[in-house]
Amino acid sequence: MLQYLATCAGMAIEDSVVLAQLLEANDSDFEMTFKQYEQARYLRTGRVQTTARIYGDLYHAEGVVGELRTMMLSSRDPKNFDGVAWLYDGI
Repeated sequence: MLQYLATCAGMAIEDSVVLAQLLEANDSDFEMTFKQYEQARYLRTGRVQTTARIYGDLYHAEGVVGELRTMMLSSRDPKNFDGVAWLYDGI
């Protein structure tokens, strides 16, 4: 996980919740649990990683891309996190 969405600890907590729930549901069958865990977490963690990479590219942009980024974000309300609500609203 890249640091741009402050998700490392959050993803670890989500991972532990999902693993605990699956272990209980599968009567501690580790093989089944890890297969289901991978399927359950695949898209969400992929989305987090991809979004963080995009944010990192934007934060470190230079030249015309950096100027366009600054122009686009300057009119944004800094208290509006609608764009990442999917991440912070939980699993």
